[in-house]
Amino acid sequence: MSARLKALRLVGSTLAASRIEFVSIGSEVVLLHSGIDYKPTAMDVDLFVLNVSPFLEEDLFKEIAEKHGWRVTQTWIGSPSIVIAVDETDINVDLYENILDFYVPREIVDDAARINLKGFRVKVIPLEGYIVLKAKAGRDFDERDLKAIRILEAKGKIRLDLNRVKKYIKTFPEEDRKYIEHRLSKQGFLV
Repeated sequence: MSARLKALRLVGSTLAASRIEFVSIGSEVVLLHSGIDYKPTAMDVDLFVLNVSPFLEEDLFKEIAEKHGWRVTQTWIGSPSIVIAVDETDINVDLYENILDFYVPREIVDDAARINLKGFRVKVIPLEGYIVLKAKAGRDFDERDLKAIRILEAKGKIRLDLNRVKKYIKTFPEEDRKYIEHRLSKQGFLV
């Protein structure tokens, strides 16, 4: 099991024991759905918290982290990021919610599947939701990750449901839809 998945299992099971609900939304989604040893640009874990605000309840997350000997830093939007050492590597487990420019549509969260991760069942958004979120973010490394995922799809290593991709795009405001469609078309997902 990769260091990222070990971090997801450790932090995820700890949060779940504290009755904190979340869904995995980061690059670990590709690995969890496909089993492919996908190496994205960012080697972190991204969790979308459902029932507690990482911003408003930051002290709760700091308390949980300190109890387990983990550090807490901040994500690019200022939400907590738990840093955990796994296999001599520091892995950031970033905690997000819908705030500012960060938005995960309810439809993507509702379609999450539960995947068994060595005895811990983690909720994971669909691959189609992940690529739509990547296209929405639109950073340079997101473009590189989309290109790598498109290559995996072209080689038949992963399968994407384009109707589901289109469904998720429609959950964004009109001005974002055009941007997302452009980015996904540019990478060859929508033709």
